Parts: sequence; C-alpha cells; structure tokens
Amino acid sequence: MMADHGGRRIPIVDCRAGHVAVTAQDRIVVWGGYELDEQNQINYAHRKVAMYTVALAQWRYRVTHGQIPPGTCGAAAVVAGHHLFVLAGFQQDLVLDELWITGNTNAIYALNLSSLLWSRISPKGIPPIAADKLTAWTFDHFIYVFGGFGECHTPPGESVEIVLGAEAHVNRGWNNQFLRYDVALNQWEWPHYRGHKPSPRAAHAAIVVGSSAFIFGGRLDNTRLNDLYHCDLNSLTWTCLMTASENFDPTRPQGRSWHSLTVVSATSAILYGGYDNRNTPLSDCWRLDLSEPKSLQTSRPRWTRLAFADRQPRLWHQAVLEPESRQLWLLGGVVKDILNQHELNQHPDKIDKLVIEASPLKYLAAVTCAKHYERLKRDLEFIPKSLQASVKSKAAIDVSHLEF
Repeated sequence: MMADHGGRRIPIVDCRAGHVAVTAQDRIVVWGGYELDEQNQINYAHRKVAMYTVALAQWRYRVTHGQIPPGTCGAAAVVAGHHLFVLAGFQQDLVLDELWITGNTNAIYALNLSSLLWSRISPKGIPPIAADKLTAWTFDHFIYVFGGFGECHTPPGESVEIVLGAEAHVNRGWNNQFLRYDVALNQWEWPHYRGHKPSPRAAHAAIVVGSSAFIFGGRLDNTRLNDLYHCDLNSLTWTCLMTASENFDPTRPQGRSWHSLTVVSATSAILYGGYDNRNTPLSDCWRLDLSEPKSLQTSRPRWTRLAFADRQPRLWHQAVLEPESRQLWLLGGVVKDILNQHELNQHPDKIDKLVIEASPLKYLAAVTCAKHYERLKRDLEFIPKSLQASVKSKAAIDVSHLEF
C-alpha cells in the first residue's frame, strides 16, 4: 500500500493512536497502536510498519516477519544501531484464533530495519515493571526507561514508588521506575542515581540532548503535571527544574498527559498538544529553550508559546522531525475526549507539518527545481551532483504537496 501526504488522510499513519514513531536516518517508521473504526471498536495493527522514505516522499506499508510482537499500544521505542527497539506497553493478542488476551508487558523486541525481521530479546537481570505509557531514550550503549502505568509489584531491592488510584481494583498503578538496558551485554540494570527522581507518572514525555535527559508532565492519579526534570546521564543526577503548578501561568504550559516533546535542535525542543486536567484535548505548541545544564540548574528554563493557526487538537499522537525538510510532523492520535465513553473518538484527518525554522537551502532548492524540472533540466549538469540526484528523484514524483 502506498500513499502520498498531500493534505489528504493517510490511513496507515493518521488512523492510529498509542503507536510509536521514530526517525531512522532518511526514514520515518511508525508501528503499533490501535485504530478506532466507525463503531468505536479498537483494532490493533502490528504485523506491518508504515515507513516514509525521503527519496520517494511517500508512505508505504512494509510487511514484517519473525517474532512479531502482539498488538501493542502505549509502548516506548528507540533506534539503536540498525534496530528499532520496542519496550513494554499494553498488549492484545489472539490465542487459537478465539480468545483475546490483554494486559501489560515488560517484553522487549528488536526490529532489524534492513531485513524487517523481529526478534524477541531475552535479557539477563531484573526486568522493568510491566507497564504502558512509559518513556525511553538512548545514551551511550544504554536504553533508559522511566515511569509508566501498570503492575503493582516492586522489584526486589529496588527503589520504586507505586501509586494506586481510583482504578486500584484492577491492581494497576503509576510508578517511577528508572532503569536501563545494556544493548552490548543484553541485560537490564537498575543503576544508582543521585538527587530526587521524578514522582510516579505515565503518559509523560522524555527527550535527550547530549548527555542530558529531560522529562515533562504526565499523569499521576487524577492530576496531570507540568513539572520539568533534568537528569545528567554522566553522573545519573536528577534535578527538578520546574515544580508542578495547578495555577494558570501564561509563561509555561499547563499540566497535561499524552503530549509530544521533540528535539528540533541542540538547544530547543517542541511541545505539542496533549490532554489537560479538564479532560480537554489540546492544540497548543511551545518551544523549550535548552541551554547548558549548569545554567538550567541555576535559572528557570524558558518556555515560549508558538502560534500555529488551524491545527487540530491531538493527544496520544507522535511527533517526529522529518529528516530532509526539518519540519515537525504530527502523526496520528485522537482529537476528542478519549475518556468520554459517550463521545465518538476520532483520529486526525491529516499529518500536520509545523515549520519551526527555515528548511535547509538544499531541500528548498531541490523542491523548487523539481517543480520546474522540464524548464531547468538542461541546466542541471552545472549544479553539484548530490543536488542533481535530489532534484531528479523529486522530479520523478509529484512534489506539488511538498511544503516549505
């Protein structure tokens, strides 16, 4: 299956929530999550990945094989080497084509991005608590994991807080587990850390810039947070940069969960959407300025609200930086109150593309030349060969939908 993204809905990307999305060199890979049909029934997608290739400027469904994970939502995913690692989540799968099995998992799978072969990993060490809506990031040869909502047992000898809420009857709760998977040694580790790590939470966002990890927001019981934490990954020292506040403050985002926070440069990240304490889907967008960690620990980080017109609210979506144009793409999610059982949930009607900064000149030049290829093709031999190749590849496709 193939589709372009010229302002039309792309079902393989738009019609899903609770999925994972990553950028891997010149590709964007989307996997998992669930789709809501016209009867508001949940259908899981897990045997294929949706893959966008820069050279073709198109989305394709790619069939995977091997030890394919069951249908999963609320997992965490990172790229390490040539593999997509998918960790934990909430799974739903068929047994003997009859019985549906649902529940949290702490499994870890790896997808080879060249062969599209899945492998279930069997690490040594104490695994994470089975949970969904957790976060993960990479640093050095480790994959770090934080938080989530899931099972209520504490790993022996480890310092983990678990908070049971109104759903305690299902024996699930919010946690602040902090551990890492050593890719080289294939083992889980619960490292010693300094400072005060964030409180238990789920559906939060985490990013890494250099040797600094940042965690923002998330849900704890009936409260959606807007605090910001920093972790120095060299010393594993946690610092609270901004405490949570329920009071309205026009200089910072309100408390939320199911939002996205995406690194767009070495000094900034973009926050989009989510779900607030009034159960309202959000469409606001903020830039977080990230200076040197030492400065952040002595001065308040600066949030700046960005104005984008006609953008849909989104929650439980994904946001990725498109590799060539450097635009922020918002993928999938839900646009209505996800917890209102009387309201039909709805997926977004398209990929929203946020122009955060000017696209690279090479991209702008290639798209412009491709749009006027017939008139300019005789002059292409006078431009650099790398730009020639980019122009020719774009001239072979419909570039009218590519935006500046």
